[in-house]
Amino acid sequence: MVLASAYAHELPRYGLEVGLTNYAAAYCTGLLLACRVLKILEMEDEYEGNVEGALDSGLDIPHSDKRFSGFSKDSKQLDAEVHRKYIYGAHVAAYMKILMEDEPEKYQSHSVEYIKRGIEPNGIEELYKKVHAAIRADPTQMKSEKGPHKQHKRAFAGDMVLASAYAHELPRYGLEVGLTNYAAAYCTGLLLACRVLKILEMEDEYEGNVEGALDGGLDIPHSDKRFSGFSKDSKQLDAEVHRKHIYGGHVAAYMKILMEDEPEKYQSHFVEYIKRGIEPDGIEELHKKVHAAIRRDPTQMKSEKEPHKQHKRDKFGSLTQLLRCKRLVILYNLKKLTCDERKASLIERLNALNAAAGADEEMDDEDDE
Repeated sequence: MVLASAYAHELPRYGLEVGLTNYAAAYCTGLLLACRVLKILEMEDEYEGNVEGALDSGLDIPHSDKRFSGFSKDSKQLDAEVHRKYIYGAHVAAYMKILMEDEPEKYQSHSVEYIKRGIEPNGIEELYKKVHAAIRADPTQMKSEKGPHKQHKRAFAGDMVLASAYAHELPRYGLEVGLTNYAAAYCTGLLLACRVLKILEMEDEYEGNVEGALDGGLDIPHSDKRFSGFSKDSKQLDAEVHRKHIYGGHVAAYMKILMEDEPEKYQSHFVEYIKRGIEPDGIEELHKKVHAAIRRDPTQMKSEKEPHKQHKRDKFGSLTQLLRCKRLVILYNLKKLTCDERKASLIERLNALNAAAGADEEMDDEDDE
């Protein structure tokens, strides 16, 4: 559960207006989160003076020292002094000094926000100490000053979906191969146009003149540049080239080339055509038949799939079954706890962790003796 949250963009409230993405700012954000949680749990007095970042605040967060600045891969140890320098922004101060001496122009541009606020490298550590103190003094989260979101009214007064059409429906009209080429795309547009006109009871008006979605009486913003046969030089659409693509002429031409030059590739590339006895010279006639079949009956078929099964709910609520690692894991949505119950549970866990930590220290002392 979420007890509290903290963000770097809140730090200007505590006096930190620059460098909100560096290591020291990340530490301040963690410190702010820890203080907020302890205040909510009414445990801030217990940890007063010992709250240094989220981990040092009594919060149990799985972590590794390897993620901290100052960790040595050779010794496998965390250098506390190096870590402390990063927490108080010493790395920022050091970089500022280097730029001041070696690249003053870059310093002026890179540290412009620091310069505006009169922050010198030697004052960085003191700045972060003040920020830490301010956070401890009042970690309370400020309420947003933004007004409530406006309720936008929605009404179906504009666009709406009348019909849809898909290439996987074309086998019903006799086109079982080449469902991704230009001619198939045209057939799909023709099918959509016929469906819409049928719904609007306007199919008789456009009978015999429905050629694709655009020619079917549908107003679709488009450009001839998207059509096969358009010439970039003349800026004109060659109707004959376009017609060949609509009736699969480009497919037939490619089939003939492969049959003559690469018969093996033809056998593998057009295996589905060969199975159905479709020859290059019959491609145009095939598409004409498909167009005619679409015009005769563009009605959308109802899905033959079985409806989704309704999952039964038991006394615990909804039941989810997940197959993981070849085991069936069953998760129940248990009754939700109240806010007071969640707080009490968290306090109980924290006390148990503190007690366990104390017991471990006693055992270590006994071992040393």
